[in-house]
Amino acid sequence: FSEDATFGPGGAFAELCICPEEQLSKVPDDDTLRTDQRLCRLAGLPLSGLTAYQALFTGGGESTSGDPLGDVKEGSKVLVLGGHTGVGHLAVQMAKLVGAHVFAMVPSTCEDWMALLGVNEVIRGREDWIQHVADTVGYLGLDLILDCVGWAKKMTDLDRAAHVLRPDGQYISTSRFEVYEGFPHGRRLGRVFRAVLPKASAADLDVLVDWVMAGRLEVVVDEVYPHTKVRHALQHESLFGHCFGKVLLCQSAMLPPGDDLARSGFASGAPGGA
Repeated sequence: FSEDATFGPGGAFAELCICPEEQLSKVPDDDTLRTDQRLCRLAGLPLSGLTAYQALFTGGGESTSGDPLGDVKEGSKVLVLGGHTGVGHLAVQMAKLVGAHVFAMVPSTCEDWMALLGVNEVIRGREDWIQHVADTVGYLGLDLILDCVGWAKKMTDLDRAAHVLRPDGQYISTSRFEVYEGFPHGRRLGRVFRAVLPKASAADLDVLVDWVMAGRLEVVVDEVYPHTKVRHALQHESLFGHCFGKVLLCQSAMLPPGDDLARSGFASGAPGGA
């Protein structure tokens, strides 16, 4: 790869785009990137990776109201609702990297996968996760909840979640922004409720790339579609009834020769994977 090879947020399904330099990270000059499929996996970092990273650590990100986000550190107790999703599976790994105690709520088919990623406590999707957390670490036991599946649909849901968050604990969501509008200073019942809107940041991307290249962070890919199959990529979850990790759209020229990677869960350890 040339020294000028870069990647970053595109914002659309375009093959080429113009992007500010401060939003781009250089692709490492490593010949193994293409052969071991990490090049395609890096494509999962600019959106899902930054969302997870900034939700947990703030970095260059902020909430939709312009406030800081998470400050997860060693010893923090973190729950990821939707640990099997594109953002979620990266978040559980990042939290573990800094020494946090991690809970993850996932479908029952993902339990073994979560264990491979180092999750301390796996909660089945149909289980009462609030009671599970209370039974495990007690009420007021969590420092941060990252909601990657839009679990909180109304105010009473947030009130229930508050019972397992410590005072000043955070509930951060990647969706349903309207639920969080109107909170004075983003607070309710002594807890902080915020929605994350990831901000393109080369500095944050560089951290994620370093983790991937060092083998400390894995972007698990459920499916890779060529650029000519945008519709199939968008319909993937509704067609197959699941999405484990990332669904990627890749330019045909970037796919390994003779392999369209259109195999569900080709990443080792993912449900249906090798």
